[in-house]
Amino acid sequence: MIAGALWEFPPAVCGQHSNQLSIMRSKRWSVESYKEFQKLAQERGNGVHMAPTNFYFGIKVVDDWLEHTKMRELKKLSENEEIQGFRRMTEEDLKKVRPPSASRTDTSDTHIGKEYPPIQEMFARNKRFAPELLKDVNLDDVDVIAGLRPYRVENVCVEKEYGFNIVHNYGHGGSGFSLSYGCAREAIGLLESMEGPSFRVVDLRPAAVHQHPDTYAELQTPDFTTAQLDGQEVSVEQPVYH
Repeated sequence: MIAGALWEFPPAVCGQHSNQLSIMRSKRWSVESYKEFQKLAQERGNGVHMAPTNFYFGIKVVDDWLEHTKMRELKKLSENEEIQGFRRMTEEDLKKVRPPSASRTDTSDTHIGKEYPPIQEMFARNKRFAPELLKDVNLDDVDVIAGLRPYRVENVCVEKEYGFNIVHNYGHGGSGFSLSYGCAREAIGLLESMEGPSFRVVDLRPAAVHQHPDTYAELQTPDFTTAQLDGQEVSVEQPVYH
């Protein structure tokens, strides 16, 4: 009831509307997620529902290159039955749109304060997790703030860490719902691609070996080969590690 999300194609990706790399990847991720949400919506009790959403613009959509491109792609996705229900509003549809009411809406089913049970439970769990750190801290001593959505300016990070068996999947900001399943599948694919030999980029010889030869004399130095990385010759430790 409090935390909800809407699927969007392609999501703004933390406001990076003009970042074409970000938008290109998010298109694929968001469509993958849509298909999963569509399946979930056919089951009861999981909180996922298919509902219409109307988008309005301050200028004619044909005069906005980015939004017009987005509209054409949505139309194609609908024709290919990858998404459902897309259509452009007609003049008759617009006449049926009601202006917003001047009366205030009661916001008391959405207010989150310190008396809200989930907030109290979250605080209690934190105290159990770090009792020494929070032993003198009460809920009245802290502020309740919601809506923090970490993101990266460049793009959502779904990639492998070069030279290590690590996959990153973070920085979705407010687009996490739309990108969720798509990003997760790509992360799984990156993990599966790590099966087999892996390499670690290192220096030819640690400086400490040369500066303190007596200390490191008995250490076994691994064999190295060289490889080109971004136009530079680097050394690669050959043994496979996991």
